[in-house]
Amino acid sequence: MKGSFKAGEVVYHSRLGEGTILDEWGSWIDLDERGKELLVNGAGIFEVQFKSGESRSINGCWLSLRHATSLDFG
Repeated sequence: MKGSFKAGEVVYHSRLGEGTILDEWGSWIDLDERGKELLVNGAGIFEVQFKSGESRSINGCWLSLRHATSLDFG
């Protein structure tokens, strides 16, 4: 991964253009078909809101930092 991103940072994707980081997936525990716990690692996967209005989950290796901005959670 090229870097770690934070919510509110503006990033660039070569095909989708500029977008704003909403959040990182992180890790969680899920259950398999037998009910056994599985650790799921979503680190490095970011939810990005692109200028087109489309929101996508993108691996951080495909993103580059543009500049930071603050989010208004008002």
